[in-house]
Amino acid sequence: MWRGDANRLLTDYAAAIADYTAGIDLDEPGYDYAGAFNNRGRAYYYSDEFDAAIADFSMAIALAPDYTAAYDLRGSVYHDQQEYAKAVAD
Repeated sequence: MWRGDANRLLTDYAAAIADYTAGIDLDEPGYDYAGAFNNRGRAYYYSDEFDAAIADFSMAIALAPDYTAAYDLRGSVYHDQQEYAKAVAD
């Protein structure tokens, strides 16, 4: 996940998405899948791929219902899409 974070911070979102996807595909016990989905969702969001971002934030929430950052970011996507009721709910 670290390389994905670095690529996201460098605004190389395509590389970040690929890195997070590789981590998600590991299927390794103890891996922070909620964090990986959340971070990949950020990269999608910053790439204006809103549907993919919402899907990843929703997966992060499904894996870790108390993951407040995923709710916050999904709410931001909904806000940007002018889906204000969903944004407020998140």
